[in-house]
Amino acid sequence: MLVNIATASTYINQLHELETLQQQFRDSLVIIAVPSNSFNSEPLTDEQIRPTLQTFAHFSFLLTAKAAVEGDKALSVYKWVADKQKNGRASFEITSNFQKVLIDEEGQVIGFFASDVNPLNQIIRTVITE
Repeated sequence: MLVNIATASTYINQLHELETLQQQFRDSLVIIAVPSNSFNSEPLTDEQIRPTLQTFAHFSFLLTAKAAVEGDKALSVYKWVADKQKNGRASFEITSNFQKVLIDEEGQVIGFFASDVNPLNQIIRTVITE
């Protein structure tokens, strides 16, 4: 699961749920969190992000360096997610923080979930177990 995060996001409380999901599916799920200021909610530097996130929740999932997730400067993986011709499934627009993208072990997008969909939502759990 790829999820763009930001410390000043209104969805920051999802960190705990992401960690719970990581622990429940640790044998079949890897969560990669990408801090991003693409939506003006990540004012911190790379050095400040991890300690700040840990004040919200303990987490064991992977955390990348701060990066853009939309536009011309977006990480390649986010450009791939946004383009149906590249990912073969659909074009998914990254429009806010804490959007979740499920990618299977063969590199196929199998789910895209809006920011307001809680990581512990049954729909996400079902897609993970299918």
